[in-house]
Amino acid sequence: MNRRDFMTRGLGVVSFAAVGSSLEASGGEAVAAAQSPSLTSAAEPFTVYRPAVGRLPDGRLEVFAKSRRSLRDFKLWHRWQTAPNGSWSCWEEFGDDFAIERAPVVGQNSDGRLEVFAVKNDNSLYHRWQLPGGGWSAWTSLGGQTFGTPSVAANADGHLELFVLGTDKYVWHRWQVSPSGTWNAAWEQLGGTRLVSNRLDQSDIAVGRNADGRIELFGLGEDRRIYHTWQVRPNDTWIGSWYPLDGFANGDPERMPEVATNADGRLEVFVVDRNGEPWHNWQNPHDGAWSGWYSLGGRLASAIGVGRGAGGRLELFAESAELIYVPGGPAGPSLQHSVVHRYQILPGSWNDQWLPFAGSSASKPTVANNVDGRLEIFTAGTNESAPQHKWEMPGGGWNVWHDFDQRC
Repeated sequence: MNRRDFMTRGLGVVSFAAVGSSLEASGGEAVAAAQSPSLTSAAEPFTVYRPAVGRLPDGRLEVFAKSRRSLRDFKLWHRWQTAPNGSWSCWEEFGDDFAIERAPVVGQNSDGRLEVFAVKNDNSLYHRWQLPGGGWSAWTSLGGQTFGTPSVAANADGHLELFVLGTDKYVWHRWQVSPSGTWNAAWEQLGGTRLVSNRLDQSDIAVGRNADGRIELFGLGEDRRIYHTWQVRPNDTWIGSWYPLDGFANGDPERMPEVATNADGRLEVFVVDRNGEPWHNWQNPHDGAWSGWYSLGGRLASAIGVGRGAGGRLELFAESAELIYVPGGPAGPSLQHSVVHRYQILPGSWNDQWLPFAGSSASKPTVANNVDGRLEIFTAGTNESAPQHKWEMPGGGWNVWHDFDQRC
């Protein structure tokens, strides 16, 4: 039975959040390709909210983020590396007259082109994609009404699949009918369990891909338990139910989960409880069963950002619950959450404790890999500080934090 038969016979093909949604043709008005402008400093503080990062076909990173223009007016901006592993352009607006509500998410098509998904301030979901000949499409509606920030993943064959929490608090999805192709006609519900939205800029649904190519989803249920569901086979149908990953010894999950893939293909899930204590749960290497929840110690003030370095080791980044004194900044001295990190010494074995990583952040840090495998970290700005980034040096160790607020 293929995906279409399963969804028709098992869950039913229904409209997303009671709103019919059909795809507007994957095409649209082309926009001239952006050129790297000269770098200039902003005249006033430039605040961005949790950035999303994609990798261009030639290996350059591109960052997308929302920035406030007025109390309820957020615009989407982007900037990109001018060469792989290299320096950056300045920030440019990404589409005129497009006011967004939540942070964007970025997927990469099987042919390397990026596709950006964003929720407008009326809670409708749109997407925009790179055109094969260069430049970007116009913003195109994907229909429906959302309750949270979406997630996107590539299936084993490369076709993208999009997940979002509907206004009914169930997970809905749409997918490309072929790799790098058009999207299926309507949203379909994955059902089973109502999830919680953080109503912030982190995706409500964590998405991982198993070693055999099957996508697996993780979310926080209304009963404060972590739930997961997965594909029956790669590129195919879903099991139709959500199952809890129970076993917290202290407090309930509070922050949205994050998932990462170990070097050997095993998934590992990270979550922070209501007391700020971080926990993790991983697939066992022999049978794929889950380990149960184990504390990572410390106290955090954000969800956890996860990256995997060139050597295959996972590394975690988060806001510490402890505040640090920051003497400078546009608004003068302030108290801010510092950034801390933990890392695997060997795949599956962690260092002893969270370590200071200097810098401060207003949300969960965003982690990306340069084309040579080196990690680069991006933090959101606050009213008191600019967004920043920091990266691994080619010879080892980390560079210092650099402001990331230059506009054209």
